[in-house]
Amino acid sequence: MKQALNSVQLIIGLGKTGLSCAEYLNERGIPFKVMDTRHHAPHAKQVEALSSCRLVLCGNPDLHIDAMKQYLEDVEQIIVSPGVALKGIFFDLVKQRELNVIGDIELFAQALNNQDNSAPVIAITGSNGKSTVTKLTTELLRAAGKTVLVGGNIGTPVLQLLEQPKPDFYVLELSSFQLETTKSLSLIAGTVLNLSIDHLDRHETFEQYSSVKMEMLEHCQNIVVNRDEFKNLNVKAEREVSVSLFTDSTDYSRQRTADGKLWLANAGKLLIPQSELKIAGIHNVSNAMTSIALCDASGVSATSEMIEKLKQWPGLNHRCQFVGEKQGVSCYNDSKATNVGATIAALEGLYETVEGKFVLIAGGDGKNADFRPLAEVFKRYLRALVLIGKDAERLLDETGRSLQSVIVADMKQAVSSAFSFAIQGDAILLSPACASLDMYKSFEHRGEDFTQKVEALV
Repeated sequence: MKQALNSVQLIIGLGKTGLSCAEYLNERGIPFKVMDTRHHAPHAKQVEALSSCRLVLCGNPDLHIDAMKQYLEDVEQIIVSPGVALKGIFFDLVKQRELNVIGDIELFAQALNNQDNSAPVIAITGSNGKSTVTKLTTELLRAAGKTVLVGGNIGTPVLQLLEQPKPDFYVLELSSFQLETTKSLSLIAGTVLNLSIDHLDRHETFEQYSSVKMEMLEHCQNIVVNRDEFKNLNVKAEREVSVSLFTDSTDYSRQRTADGKLWLANAGKLLIPQSELKIAGIHNVSNAMTSIALCDASGVSATSEMIEKLKQWPGLNHRCQFVGEKQGVSCYNDSKATNVGATIAALEGLYETVEGKFVLIAGGDGKNADFRPLAEVFKRYLRALVLIGKDAERLLDETGRSLQSVIVADMKQAVSSAFSFAIQGDAILLSPACASLDMYKSFEHRGEDFTQKVEALV
Protein backbone atom coordinates (compact mmCIF):
# COMPACT_ATOMS: atom_id res chain seq x y z
CA MET A 1 0.00 0.00 0.00
CA LYS A 2 1.26 3.45 -0.90
CA GLN A 3 1.17 5.92 1.94
CA ALA A 4 2.88 9.26 2.42
CA LEU A 5 1.26 11.78 4.71
CA ASN A 6 3.40 14.67 3.39
CA SER A 7 2.16 14.33 -0.21
CA VAL A 8 -1.22 15.23 -1.71
CA GLN A 9 -4.12 13.68 0.15
CA LEU A 10 -7.59 13.20 -1.35
CA ILE A 11 -10.57 13.76 0.94
CA ILE A 12 -13.82 12.22 -0.29
CA GLY A 13 -17.00 13.63 1.23
CA LEU A 14 -17.73 17.19 2.26
CA GLY A 15 -20.02 16.75 5.24
CA LYS A 16 -18.87 17.67 8.75
CA THR A 17 -16.38 14.77 8.81
CA GLY A 18 -14.80 15.82 5.51
CA LEU A 19 -14.61 19.41 6.71
CA SER A 20 -12.85 18.33 9.92
CA CYS A 21 -10.32 16.30 7.87
CA ALA A 22 -9.65 19.28 5.60
CA GLU A 23 -9.10 21.61 8.56
CA TYR A 24 -6.84 19.03 10.22
CA LEU A 25 -4.61 18.71 7.15
CA ASN A 26 -4.63 22.46 6.55
CA GLU A 27 -3.38 23.18 10.09
CA ARG A 28 -0.43 20.89 9.40
CA GLY A 29 0.34 22.35 5.97
CA ILE A 30 -0.42 19.08 4.15
CA PRO A 31 -1.74 19.68 0.61
CA PHE A 32 -5.01 18.02 -0.30
CA LYS A 33 -7.75 17.73 -2.88
CA VAL A 34 -11.42 17.19 -2.12
CA MET A 35 -14.19 15.32 -3.91
CA ASP A 36 -17.90 14.96 -3.25
CA THR A 37 -20.40 12.99 -5.32
CA ARG A 38 -23.02 15.70 -4.78
CA HIS A 39 -23.10 18.66 -7.14
CA HIS A 40 -23.80 21.00 -4.22
CA ALA A 41 -21.61 19.79 -1.36
CA PRO A 42 -22.39 21.29 2.09
CA HIS A 43 -18.97 22.70 2.99
CA ALA A 44 -17.37 23.21 -0.44
CA LYS A 45 -16.81 26.96 -0.07
CA GLN A 46 -15.28 26.62 3.41
CA VAL A 47 -12.83 23.96 2.23
CA GLU A 48 -11.96 25.77 -0.99
CA ALA A 49 -10.84 28.79 1.06
CA LEU A 50 -8.25 26.75 3.02
CA SER A 51 -4.67 27.47 1.99
CA SER A 52 -3.64 23.80 1.60
CA CYS A 53 -6.62 22.96 -0.63
CA ARG A 54 -5.54 22.31 -4.23
CA LEU A 55 -8.92 21.53 -5.82
CA VAL A 56 -12.58 20.88 -4.95
CA LEU A 57 -14.44 18.63 -7.38
CA CYS A 58 -18.16 17.83 -7.11
CA GLY A 59 -20.11 15.20 -9.05
CA ASN A 60 -20.14 11.45 -9.63
CA PRO A 61 -16.54 10.33 -10.42
CA ASP A 62 -17.78 7.12 -12.11
CA LEU A 63 -19.12 9.25 -14.97
CA HIS A 64 -15.71 10.81 -15.62
CA ILE A 65 -13.33 7.91 -15.10
CA ASP A 66 -10.72 9.02 -17.70
CA ALA A 67 -10.44 12.41 -15.97
CA MET A 68 -10.20 10.61 -12.62
CA LYS A 69 -7.10 8.72 -13.79
CA GLN A 70 -5.31 12.03 -14.24
CA TYR A 71 -6.86 13.45 -11.06
CA LEU A 72 -5.32 10.63 -9.01
CA GLU A 73 -1.81 10.98 -10.46
CA ASP A 74 -0.36 12.95 -7.52
CA VAL A 75 -2.59 11.43 -4.82
CA GLU A 76 -0.83 9.22 -2.27
CA GLN A 77 -3.64 8.56 0.21
CA ILE A 78 -7.42 8.80 0.31
CA ILE A 79 -9.35 9.92 3.40
CA VAL A 80 -12.95 8.86 2.97
CA SER A 81 -15.98 9.98 4.98
CA PRO A 82 -18.08 7.20 6.55
CA GLY A 83 -21.09 8.06 4.38
CA VAL A 84 -19.19 7.13 1.20
CA ALA A 85 -19.45 3.49 0.07
CA LEU A 86 -16.13 2.02 -1.10
CA LYS A 87 -17.72 0.67 -4.28
CA GLY A 88 -17.97 1.55 -7.96
CA ILE A 89 -15.69 2.14 -10.94
CA PHE A 90 -13.78 4.92 -9.18
CA PHE A 91 -12.87 2.74 -6.19
CA ASP A 92 -11.89 -0.07 -8.58
CA LEU A 93 -9.39 2.42 -10.00
CA VAL A 94 -8.22 3.28 -6.47
CA LYS A 95 -7.55 -0.43 -5.80
CA GLN A 96 -5.65 -0.81 -9.07
CA ARG A 97 -3.36 2.03 -8.02
CA GLU A 98 -2.92 0.50 -4.54
CA LEU A 99 -3.83 3.75 -2.84
CA ASN A 100 -4.25 3.59 0.91
CA VAL A 101 -7.84 4.34 1.99
CA ILE A 102 -8.43 5.52 5.57
CA GLY A 103 -11.00 7.55 7.51
CA ASP A 104 -10.94 10.26 10.14
CA ILE A 105 -10.85 7.68 12.96
CA GLU A 106 -7.59 6.31 11.53
CA LEU A 107 -6.13 9.83 11.32
CA PHE A 108 -7.13 10.30 14.97
CA ALA A 109 -5.52 6.96 15.90
CA GLN A 110 -2.28 7.86 14.11
CA ALA A 111 -2.18 11.21 15.93
CA LEU A 112 -2.58 9.49 19.32
CA ASN A 113 0.03 6.87 18.44
CA ASN A 114 2.51 9.67 17.74
CA GLN A 115 1.94 11.25 21.18
CA ASP A 116 4.20 10.25 24.08
CA ASN A 117 1.41 10.16 26.64
CA SER A 118 -1.95 10.06 24.92
CA ALA A 119 -5.25 9.67 26.76
CA PRO A 120 -6.80 6.17 26.75
CA VAL A 121 -9.67 5.47 24.37
CA ILE A 122 -12.89 3.56 25.09
CA ALA A 123 -14.92 2.47 22.05
CA ILE A 124 -18.45 1.18 21.60
CA THR A 125 -19.86 -0.49 18.50
CA GLY A 126 -22.71 -2.89 17.69
CA SER A 127 -25.98 -2.79 15.78
CA ASN A 128 -28.12 -1.20 18.49
CA GLY A 129 -27.65 0.80 21.69
CA LYS A 130 -24.31 2.41 20.72
CA SER A 131 -25.35 6.01 21.40
CA THR A 132 -27.01 5.17 24.72
CA VAL A 133 -23.97 3.27 26.02
CA THR A 134 -21.55 5.90 24.69
CA LYS A 135 -23.38 8.76 26.39
CA LEU A 136 -24.06 6.88 29.63
CA THR A 137 -20.44 5.69 29.91
CA THR A 138 -19.36 9.31 29.43
CA GLU A 139 -21.77 10.53 32.12
CA LEU A 140 -20.62 7.86 34.59
CA LEU A 141 -16.95 8.69 34.09
CA ARG A 142 -17.67 12.38 34.57
CA ALA A 143 -19.61 11.56 37.73
CA ALA A 144 -16.44 9.83 38.95
CA GLY A 145 -14.55 13.09 38.44
CA LYS A 146 -12.90 12.21 35.12
CA THR A 147 -12.56 14.57 32.17
CA VAL A 148 -14.02 12.96 29.06
CA LEU A 149 -14.23 13.90 25.39
CA VAL A 150 -16.85 12.05 23.35
CA GLY A 151 -17.13 11.75 19.57
CA GLY A 152 -16.99 9.52 16.53
CA ASN A 153 -20.39 8.49 15.19
CA ILE A 154 -22.02 10.78 17.74
CA GLY A 155 -21.52 14.49 18.27
CA THR A 156 -18.10 15.98 17.53
CA PRO A 157 -15.84 14.68 14.73
CA VAL A 158 -12.85 13.02 16.40
CA LEU A 159 -10.20 15.22 14.82
CA GLN A 160 -11.75 18.24 16.51
CA LEU A 161 -11.27 16.51 19.87
CA LEU A 162 -7.52 16.80 19.35
CA GLU A 163 -7.83 20.59 19.50
CA GLN A 164 -9.01 20.43 23.14
CA PRO A 165 -6.90 19.88 26.30
CA LYS A 166 -5.99 16.23 26.85
CA PRO A 167 -8.79 14.46 28.79
CA ASP A 168 -8.62 11.49 31.14
CA PHE A 169 -10.54 9.45 28.53
CA TYR A 170 -11.82 9.61 24.98
CA VAL A 171 -15.12 7.75 24.53
CA LEU A 172 -16.01 6.93 20.91
CA GLU A 173 -19.09 5.52 19.24
CA LEU A 174 -17.94 3.72 16.09
CA SER A 175 -20.02 2.54 13.13
CA SER A 176 -19.11 -0.27 10.75
CA PHE A 177 -18.43 2.37 8.08
CA GLN A 178 -15.84 4.01 10.33
CA LEU A 179 -14.29 0.73 11.43
CA GLU A 180 -13.72 -0.57 7.90
CA THR A 181 -11.18 2.23 7.31
CA THR A 182 -9.55 2.04 10.77
CA LYS A 183 -6.54 -0.19 11.44
CA SER A 184 -4.35 1.28 14.21
CA LEU A 185 -6.74 2.46 16.94
CA SER A 186 -5.59 1.11 20.33
CA LEU A 187 -8.25 0.88 23.03
CA ILE A 188 -8.07 0.53 26.78
CA ALA A 189 -11.58 -0.96 26.66
CA GLY A 190 -14.18 -1.74 24.03
CA THR A 191 -17.37 -3.65 23.40
CA VAL A 192 -19.51 -4.97 20.58
CA LEU A 193 -22.98 -4.65 22.11
CA ASN A 194 -24.86 -6.91 19.72
CA LEU A 195 -25.15 -7.86 16.07
CA SER A 196 -28.26 -7.90 13.89
CA ILE A 197 -28.77 -7.58 10.15
CA ASP A 198 -28.16 -3.99 9.07
CA HIS A 199 -26.54 -1.94 6.30
CA LEU A 200 -26.73 -4.68 3.65
CA ASP A 201 -26.93 -1.81 1.18
CA ARG A 202 -23.26 -1.14 2.08
CA HIS A 203 -21.89 -4.50 3.24
CA GLU A 204 -22.37 -7.42 0.87
CA THR A 205 -23.25 -9.95 3.58
CA PHE A 206 -24.11 -10.08 7.27
CA GLU A 207 -20.87 -12.00 7.81
CA GLN A 208 -18.86 -9.15 6.29
CA TYR A 209 -20.73 -6.58 8.39
CA SER A 210 -20.15 -8.67 11.55
CA SER A 211 -16.45 -9.22 10.91
CA VAL A 212 -15.86 -5.44 10.57
CA LYS A 213 -17.46 -4.92 13.98
CA MET A 214 -15.81 -7.84 15.75
CA GLU A 215 -12.32 -6.99 14.50
CA MET A 216 -12.37 -3.95 16.79
CA LEU A 217 -12.03 -6.25 19.81
CA GLU A 218 -8.61 -7.37 18.55
CA HIS A 219 -7.33 -3.86 19.32
CA CYS A 220 -8.65 -3.74 22.93
CA GLN A 221 -6.56 -4.14 26.05
CA ASN A 222 -9.74 -5.07 27.95
CA ILE A 223 -13.15 -6.06 26.59
CA VAL A 224 -16.73 -6.04 27.86
CA VAL A 225 -18.81 -9.00 26.65
CA ASN A 226 -22.60 -9.32 26.82
CA ARG A 227 -22.99 -13.05 27.40
CA ASP A 228 -26.68 -12.87 26.46
CA GLU A 229 -25.55 -11.95 22.95
CA PHE A 230 -22.19 -13.75 22.64
CA LYS A 231 -22.15 -17.05 24.52
CA ASN A 232 -19.05 -18.48 22.86
CA LEU A 233 -17.03 -15.39 22.09
CA ASN A 234 -13.31 -16.06 22.43
CA VAL A 235 -11.16 -12.95 22.05
CA LYS A 236 -7.71 -12.53 23.57
CA ALA A 237 -7.57 -9.60 25.96
CA GLU A 238 -5.81 -8.80 29.20
CA ARG A 239 -9.17 -8.73 30.96
CA GLU A 240 -12.74 -9.65 30.08
CA VAL A 241 -15.64 -8.09 32.02
CA SER A 242 -18.90 -9.95 31.37
CA VAL A 243 -22.51 -8.84 31.72
CA SER A 244 -25.84 -10.67 31.55
CA LEU A 245 -29.48 -10.02 32.27
CA PHE A 246 -30.34 -13.68 32.67
CA THR A 247 -27.44 -15.47 34.36
CA ASP A 248 -25.65 -14.65 37.61
CA SER A 249 -22.30 -16.22 36.65
CA THR A 250 -21.08 -12.99 35.01
CA ASP A 251 -19.24 -10.02 36.51
CA TYR A 252 -22.34 -7.82 36.20
CA SER A 253 -25.79 -9.38 36.52
CA ARG A 254 -29.23 -8.96 38.08
CA GLN A 255 -30.03 -10.36 41.49
CA ARG A 256 -33.40 -10.71 43.17
CA THR A 257 -33.54 -9.83 46.86
CA ALA A 258 -35.84 -11.31 49.50
CA ASP A 259 -38.43 -8.57 48.95
CA GLY A 260 -38.71 -9.54 45.27
CA LYS A 261 -36.79 -6.55 43.89
CA LEU A 262 -34.33 -6.98 41.04
CA TRP A 263 -30.99 -5.25 41.52
CA LEU A 264 -28.03 -4.61 39.23
CA ALA A 265 -25.08 -6.28 40.93
CA ASN A 266 -21.33 -6.67 40.56
CA ALA A 267 -19.82 -9.89 41.87
CA GLY A 268 -22.60 -10.21 44.42
CA LYS A 269 -22.50 -6.56 45.52
CA LEU A 270 -25.84 -4.83 45.02
CA LEU A 271 -25.50 -1.56 43.08
CA ILE A 272 -28.95 -0.16 42.23
CA PRO A 273 -32.54 -1.45 42.10
CA GLN A 274 -33.63 -1.95 38.50
CA SER A 275 -36.83 -0.03 39.27
CA GLU A 276 -34.82 3.11 40.08
CA LEU A 277 -33.40 3.40 36.55
CA LYS A 278 -35.12 6.15 34.59
CA ILE A 279 -34.23 4.73 31.18
CA ALA A 280 -37.11 2.57 29.96
CA GLY A 281 -36.95 -1.07 28.88
CA ILE A 282 -35.07 -4.23 29.75
CA HIS A 283 -32.59 -3.58 26.90
CA ASN A 284 -31.63 -0.35 28.67
CA VAL A 285 -30.96 -2.30 31.86
CA SER A 286 -28.40 -4.23 29.81
CA ASN A 287 -27.05 -0.93 28.44
CA ALA A 288 -26.69 0.40 32.00
CA MET A 289 -24.75 -2.69 33.09
CA THR A 290 -22.51 -2.49 30.03
CA SER A 291 -21.73 1.17 30.74
CA ILE A 292 -20.68 0.42 34.32
CA ALA A 293 -18.65 -2.53 33.07
CA LEU A 294 -16.84 -0.33 30.52
CA CYS A 295 -15.85 2.06 33.29
CA ASP A 296 -14.64 -0.91 35.34
CA ALA A 297 -12.67 -2.30 32.37
CA SER A 298 -11.04 1.13 32.03
CA GLY A 299 -9.93 1.16 35.67
CA VAL A 300 -12.80 3.18 37.19
CA SER A 301 -14.84 1.26 39.77
CA ALA A 302 -18.43 2.24 40.56
CA THR A 303 -18.72 5.09 43.08
CA SER A 304 -21.77 6.43 44.90
CA GLU A 305 -21.70 9.42 42.52
CA MET A 306 -21.82 7.09 39.53
CA ILE A 307 -24.77 5.16 41.00
CA GLU A 308 -26.60 8.43 41.61
CA LYS A 309 -26.00 9.39 37.99
CA LEU A 310 -27.53 6.07 36.92
CA LYS A 311 -30.65 6.93 38.92
CA GLN A 312 -30.93 10.38 37.38
CA TRP A 313 -30.02 9.76 33.74
CA PRO A 314 -33.18 9.99 31.56
CA GLY A 315 -31.75 8.42 28.42
CA LEU A 316 -31.48 9.85 24.92
CA ASN A 317 -34.13 11.47 22.78
CA HIS A 318 -35.64 9.17 20.14
CA ARG A 319 -34.58 6.01 22.03
CA CYS A 320 -37.68 4.53 23.72
CA GLN A 321 -38.46 8.06 24.91
CA PHE A 322 -41.79 8.51 26.74
CA VAL A 323 -43.65 11.40 25.08
CA GLY A 324 -47.19 11.34 26.44
CA GLU A 325 -50.31 9.47 27.54
CA LYS A 326 -53.98 9.71 26.63
CA GLN A 327 -56.80 7.68 28.21
CA GLY A 328 -54.39 5.05 29.51
CA VAL A 329 -52.45 4.72 26.25
CA SER A 330 -48.73 5.55 26.56
CA CYS A 331 -46.69 6.81 23.60
CA TYR A 332 -42.98 6.16 23.02
CA ASN A 333 -40.63 7.66 20.44
CA ASP A 334 -38.00 5.16 19.28
CA SER A 335 -37.23 6.78 15.93
CA LYS A 336 -33.55 5.78 16.28
CA ALA A 337 -34.62 2.18 15.60
CA THR A 338 -33.45 2.16 11.98
CA ASN A 339 -33.05 -1.61 11.65
CA VAL A 340 -34.90 -4.83 12.46
CA GLY A 341 -32.83 -5.68 15.55
CA ALA A 342 -33.48 -2.28 17.12
CA THR A 343 -37.24 -2.67 16.75
CA ILE A 344 -37.15 -6.16 18.25
CA ALA A 345 -35.07 -4.83 21.16
CA ALA A 346 -37.56 -2.01 21.77
CA LEU A 347 -40.60 -4.31 21.76
CA GLU A 348 -38.96 -6.90 24.01
CA GLY A 349 -37.42 -4.26 26.23
CA LEU A 350 -40.56 -2.22 26.86
CA TYR A 351 -42.93 -5.18 27.17
CA GLU A 352 -42.27 -5.61 30.90
CA THR A 353 -43.55 -2.08 31.51
CA VAL A 354 -46.66 -2.22 29.29
CA GLU A 355 -49.92 -3.57 30.67
CA GLY A 356 -51.51 -4.29 27.28
CA LYS A 357 -50.05 -4.63 23.80
CA PHE A 358 -48.32 -2.39 21.29
CA VAL A 359 -49.64 -0.48 18.35
CA LEU A 360 -46.48 -0.13 16.29
CA ILE A 361 -45.75 2.61 13.76
CA ALA A 362 -43.04 1.34 11.41
CA GLY A 363 -41.69 1.71 7.90
CA GLY A 364 -39.38 3.88 5.83
CA ASP A 365 -36.29 2.89 3.84
CA GLY A 366 -35.52 -0.72 4.76
CA LYS A 367 -31.96 -0.64 3.34
CA ASN A 368 -32.54 -4.05 1.66
CA ALA A 369 -33.04 -5.71 5.06
CA ASP A 370 -34.94 -8.95 5.56
CA PHE A 371 -38.03 -8.06 7.63
CA ARG A 372 -39.10 -11.68 8.24
CA PRO A 373 -37.50 -11.96 11.72
CA LEU A 374 -40.11 -9.41 12.86
CA ALA A 375 -43.05 -11.70 12.04
CA GLU A 376 -43.07 -13.80 15.23
CA VAL A 377 -42.24 -10.81 17.41
CA PHE A 378 -45.16 -8.87 15.93
CA LYS A 379 -47.55 -11.77 16.61
CA ARG A 380 -46.40 -11.89 20.23
CA TYR A 381 -46.48 -8.20 21.10
CA LEU A 382 -48.66 -6.22 18.68
CA ARG A 383 -52.31 -5.32 18.70
CA ALA A 384 -51.98 -3.53 15.38
CA LEU A 385 -49.44 -2.32 12.84
CA VAL A 386 -49.44 1.13 11.21
CA LEU A 387 -47.05 1.52 8.26
CA ILE A 388 -45.51 4.50 6.48
CA GLY A 389 -42.79 5.11 3.94
CA LYS A 390 -41.12 3.55 0.93
CA ASP A 391 -40.99 -0.07 2.14
CA ALA A 392 -44.35 -0.17 3.96
CA GLU A 393 -45.87 -2.71 1.55
CA ARG A 394 -42.84 -5.03 1.69
CA LEU A 395 -42.71 -4.78 5.47
CA LEU A 396 -46.35 -5.83 5.64
CA ASP A 397 -45.82 -8.71 3.20
CA GLU A 398 -42.79 -10.10 5.03
CA THR A 399 -44.18 -9.82 8.55
CA GLY A 400 -47.57 -11.34 7.73
CA ARG A 401 -50.97 -9.87 7.06
CA SER A 402 -52.78 -11.58 9.94
CA LEU A 403 -52.46 -8.50 12.17
CA GLN A 404 -54.76 -5.52 12.15
CA SER A 405 -52.84 -3.17 9.88
CA VAL A 406 -53.03 -0.06 7.73
CA ILE A 407 -50.67 1.79 5.39
CA VAL A 408 -50.92 5.57 5.66
CA ALA A 409 -49.39 8.56 3.88
CA ASP A 410 -47.81 10.55 6.71
CA MET A 411 -47.15 10.75 10.45
CA LYS A 412 -50.34 12.64 11.25
CA GLN A 413 -52.40 9.80 9.80
CA ALA A 414 -50.14 7.24 11.47
CA VAL A 415 -50.65 8.66 14.98
CA SER A 416 -54.39 9.08 14.43
CA SER A 417 -54.71 5.49 13.18
CA ALA A 418 -52.61 4.18 16.07
CA PHE A 419 -54.94 5.76 18.63
CA SER A 420 -57.95 4.27 16.82
CA PHE A 421 -56.48 0.77 17.28
CA ALA A 422 -55.20 1.17 20.88
CA ILE A 423 -57.16 0.36 24.02
CA GLN A 424 -56.49 1.33 27.63
CA GLY A 425 -53.22 -0.19 28.86
CA ASP A 426 -51.69 -0.36 25.38
CA ALA A 427 -48.64 1.58 24.16
CA ILE A 428 -48.18 3.33 20.84
CA LEU A 429 -44.57 2.88 19.75
CA LEU A 430 -42.76 4.54 16.87
CA SER A 431 -39.97 2.05 16.17
CA PRO A 432 -39.65 1.98 12.40
CA ALA A 433 -37.07 -0.79 11.68
CA CYS A 434 -36.12 1.45 8.75
CA ALA A 435 -34.07 4.51 7.91
CA SER A 436 -35.89 7.84 7.64
CA LEU A 437 -34.44 9.53 4.58
CA ASP A 438 -37.27 8.57 2.23
CA MET A 439 -39.56 10.98 4.14
CA TYR A 440 -37.40 12.98 6.58
CA LYS A 441 -34.07 14.77 6.91
CA SER A 442 -33.02 12.43 9.72
CA PHE A 443 -34.32 10.01 12.35
CA GLU A 444 -34.41 12.98 14.74
CA HIS A 445 -36.70 14.87 12.34
CA ARG A 446 -38.97 11.81 12.16
CA GLY A 447 -39.07 11.48 15.94
CA GLU A 448 -39.83 15.16 16.40
CA ASP A 449 -42.72 14.89 13.92
CA PHE A 450 -44.14 11.91 15.86
CA THR A 451 -43.77 13.75 19.17
CA GLN A 452 -45.53 16.85 17.80
CA LYS A 453 -48.42 14.80 16.42
CA VAL A 454 -48.82 12.93 19.74
CA GLU A 455 -48.67 16.13 21.79
CA ALA A 456 -51.37 17.67 19.57
CA LEU A 457 -53.71 14.85 20.59
CA VAL A 458 -52.86 14.38 24.26
